[in-house]
Amino acid sequence: WDAVFLDLAAYFNSETAGMWVYCEDTASRVSRMVGAIDDAEMAFYNRHLAAQNPWYQIPGLMRPGCALTDTSIEVFRQDPRAFTRTAFYQEWIRHLGLRHVLGGTLADTAGSHLNFTFLRSARAGAYRKQEVAAFRRLSRHVAKSVELSGQIEAHRWAHELAEASLNLLGIGVVIVDAARRLLFANFKGEALLRARSGIVLRDHHLCAADPQYQEQLERTISLLSAGGGHARIDIRQTTAPTTLHLSSHLQTASFLSTPKRAVTVFVVDGSLGPPTRIACFKQRWKLSSKEAQFADLLLRGLTVKEAAQKLDMTFETARWYCKQAMHKIGVNRQSQLIATLLSNVLVSVDTAVR
Repeated sequence: WDAVFLDLAAYFNSETAGMWVYCEDTASRVSRMVGAIDDAEMAFYNRHLAAQNPWYQIPGLMRPGCALTDTSIEVFRQDPRAFTRTAFYQEWIRHLGLRHVLGGTLADTAGSHLNFTFLRSARAGAYRKQEVAAFRRLSRHVAKSVELSGQIEAHRWAHELAEASLNLLGIGVVIVDAARRLLFANFKGEALLRARSGIVLRDHHLCAADPQYQEQLERTISLLSAGGGHARIDIRQTTAPTTLHLSSHLQTASFLSTPKRAVTVFVVDGSLGPPTRIACFKQRWKLSSKEAQFADLLLRGLTVKEAAQKLDMTFETARWYCKQAMHKIGVNRQSQLIATLLSNVLVSVDTAVR
């Protein structure tokens, strides 16, 4: 966006340009400007002058679609000095060597106002009618660009969140295309591939570590890629058995491409055994061993006093563990703690995979 702001500032013969967002619910402002106004100056404006923005003092003036200048204030007030008398001018932009303003609200969605602003010096003169008209035409395109940028950012964030969640799992997750080329592997999946625990990577293609299962793996992935569905492969090894749960799904289509099927392989290492509820609590909420044991006992129906006796600790110590667990899980009451544990508990890896 900085490059966009700089290009637009040059086009409108302005020393500075940028956007800022105001959220009514939280009374918070986020801004990004380039040119004569740096982050420190914007922080000063947000802290001391934002509430005195002269355009917001006139009801309805900052509605989306309006292109406004400092002259708009003077015309509305019928006073040629109406703008230069404002604190906005006297205490802020005058000290920056700026004089004239052009901008407006690009979007107003659920109480969040998105504004675009240009500022320039007195030497450059007031913004002309042709520039105001050009800004009005431009604002529709900028608003659409901001909307698309937000959608892309949300998609990227969701992708990163999904990847981070998969990396927290205690089972291997490996995703391949129809040709068995590796598309993704979580941390556990990478570790299992390196250890050759049932599966291995050869030339970036997923293969069975034991050649006798290679044909079955290839055939299963081919069938799932062609028609969808689920399958299971039990690999018996001398060390420990490994189970592959395979599931087919469509990859999201990108621009000028058609959706393709991918196969997700959940790799259950038999040497680990299914995770216990306590292990899941520790992994899900970063509970200590004692906190996870205490939470598990509460989930089994024990009172705090009974849990204290079971863990051989005092009642006060048990209450402290209860408070710590509630704090980490993000609840305020014991009933909320139990309800959250019930809704998030994982009883076994097989259940999670299915």
